[in-house]
Amino acid sequence: MSLDDLPTSPDDADGGGASDQPVMISADRLSMVAAPVRTVAESGPYGALPRIAKDGRKPWEVYARPVHKQALAGAAPKVAIMLGGMGLNGALTERAIRDLPGEVSLAFAPYPDGLQRLVNRARADGHEVFLQLPMEPLGYPRASPGPHTLLASMSPQETLDNLAWLMGRFAGYAGVMNYMGAQLIADGQALGPVMAELARRGLVFLDDGSFARSQAGGRRAGVAVRRAHVTIDGDDSEAAIGEALKRLEALAAREGLVVGVGSGLPSTIEAVARWAEGAKSRGIMLVPVSAYYR
Repeated sequence: MSLDDLPTSPDDADGGGASDQPVMISADRLSMVAAPVRTVAESGPYGALPRIAKDGRKPWEVYARPVHKQALAGAAPKVAIMLGGMGLNGALTERAIRDLPGEVSLAFAPYPDGLQRLVNRARADGHEVFLQLPMEPLGYPRASPGPHTLLASMSPQETLDNLAWLMGRFAGYAGVMNYMGAQLIADGQALGPVMAELARRGLVFLDDGSFARSQAGGRRAGVAVRRAHVTIDGDDSEAAIGEALKRLEALAAREGLVVGVGSGLPSTIEAVARWAEGAKSRGIMLVPVSAYYR
């Protein structure tokens, strides 16, 4: 795709936009304009890729859901939630976009067709978006995240080519997070080309926190890396998810800001929506995951 092919207004095909004004505020909720934003996009071999703007703005800053600095600096415990697997089931993705507060961040899998429309619908409803990168798990290929999985055995060039395919599937993501990946994420050398490319493109990385031997910590190759604190739906019953959210809330009271991750399952969407309804009354501030990087 060439830059001339990028949509230039939210009315263009695929719902894409190229406005340099990344945020609009409606009367009832925050709404973010359609992606791609031209100043932080460039042509790639498989689709538009994120880039750092000429004025130094990074895609993660442009595509993140805004949060008032004063609110972030306040004493209220802050909880961020990321739900992954978006796009794989259209009906559930629509439900997550519709039923969850805009502060809940959504991570999209790279495989379905028509992702840009769903991503821009999520952004229009205030949800910031991440890209899930399929990474080599233990037992690969018996256990496989899908095509173009990033493998520890790949050459740097093979890694970059697969990254270009994955990152070109849609635009508008503030960062990436791993999907599976116990084998790759424990190999610091294999992670090197991935992190270097993310840094070059102005993105952040969220480690889902499921692998104790993860080498994706702190700051690697100039990429800000953060680790999720709690997986909220390891047991996907609504009761168990509710208990995990209570633990997340208690941890936020001690740590200040914490991140919970889960999947876009019906029980998870329902439990998070119900929990969020009462969070403010309990003194909890719900923030997007990008707040973890500010």
